[in-house]
Amino acid sequence: MIKPGAVGPRAGGFTLLEIMVVVAIIVLVTGMALLHVDSINPRFETNREASDVARLLRNARAEAVITGKVVRGELDPRTHTASFFYEDAADDPNAFSPDAAPYLTQTWSERVSLEKTMVGADTLLNKTETVILRFWPTGVCTPVRLYFQHEQRDYKMTLKINPLTGVTKLMSGFEQPSDSELHIEMVARQPGTK
Repeated sequence: MIKPGAVGPRAGGFTLLEIMVVVAIIVLVTGMALLHVDSINPRFETNREASDVARLLRNARAEAVITGKVVRGELDPRTHTASFFYEDAADDPNAFSPDAAPYLTQTWSERVSLEKTMVGADTLLNKTETVILRFWPTGVCTPVRLYFQHEQRDYKMTLKINPLTGVTKLMSGFEQPSDSELHIEMVARQPGTK
């Protein structure tokens, strides 16, 4: 007979080993769920892909400032590819060198499309036009809004880049530009042209 308050093999509690096993199982199940959360919810996948593109744009701006060269970014909505090239600051900004190889190319998920792009406050590019951005050594860049949308049409995001500071901002939904924003002309490449 066990006396009240006595400690024994089954005196009314769990052993440290039992608690550790339960915690390990909970951690494994939670980890597996978080790894696959983007397949469960398009919001997470859209956010992740837009964040990756934002990171690429910030890196391109930093590259321009560090190297003292103009960096041209091309986002192709048809192939879900972002490519970055060096340009000479003295080059004509409307001239493209078809032989130049990008110093960086990266793709994003085909389930997340770049539906449209707003350059400045008045130039709208659709999802068949390559978006061309420039980052100058001074840190100034092309003002754009990139509109990402998941293929399930459940979730939309806007990626906005400040042309003076290069700060990127992600917002839920499709944000429209205000009248006070920059009005500039943008050269867009049509499908099949170099």
